[in-house]
Parts: sequence; C-alpha cells; structure tokens
Amino acid sequence: GGICWYRVLPGFAGTDPVSLAKAVVQVCDLLDDLQLHRPVLMGWGQGGVVAVGAGLLRAGQVGSVVSVDAPLGHFELLPTRARAAEARPPLLLAATDPSDGPVLDQQQRVLSGGRAPITWCGPVEGTSEDKDKALSVRIGQWLDGGCG
Repeated sequence: GGICWYRVLPGFAGTDPVSLAKAVVQVCDLLDDLQLHRPVLMGWGQGGVVAVGAGLLRAGQVGSVVSVDAPLGHFELLPTRARAAEARPPLLLAATDPSDGPVLDQQQRVLSGGRAPITWCGPVEGTSEDKDKALSVRIGQWLDGGCG
C-alpha cells in the first residue's frame, strides 16, 4: 500500500532526452522534496539504473531498491560518488530473460565493489504474463522478508 509515483524517463514517450546522471539527480531531488519515510525505489530497464543511483546517493532516506532488466553498461555510467557509496539500502537485481543470469552476476560485481553483497533473483521463465506475475511475487516476497 501507499503512494506510487510513476516517472517516464526523459527521451521516451516524446519527452526531451537527458543524461542518466541528470535523471538520478532528479529522483534524488524528488526524494528530498517529498521527505517520504523509507520509500522503495523500483525501476525497469534504464529506470532500474536510475533507481539504483538515487538509492545509493540517498541510502539513509531509502528503504530498498529494486532494479529489473537494467542494461549492464549503464551501471558503469552512474556517478562515481553513487557507485562508491559506503552506506547502501537493500538492493535487489532481477531479470526476466532466462539467459540473463550472467548479466546479473556482472551487475552485482559492478555495484558491489567488494562491499556487502547484493541480492538478486534469477531470471524468470514462461510467457510474458507468467514472467510478470512470477517476478512480482518474488519482489513482494523479498520486500516482505526484510529485503534479504
């Protein structure tokens, strides 16, 4: 339950393009303005990278972060300060493509940098509808179980 904010990333659906770093800053500004109590940041694709970046920069304000099907190379484009952050919210990396297990491993290596491990749930198999349902159940279980 609670309020859900939905943001279309710049460059999609006819919006003006903007850099990944600027999108992260915009989400951080939104978190600062709204002063929510430990929200869950969740993003799909590039939005997953933005959620991770904002979560790392605002670790004390964020309850947890879920990133689904994020492009690996974009994690390396996050601001250095975000990737180097010592304090981190619980982070779940997830994939819907059965062949993305190695991508999740690589994402974890890029983001962990020798710090606390990141949780990730394996790829989901089946039809698109099956994948969406199974993934939402896994994410819900992760959040309900204390994110670990």
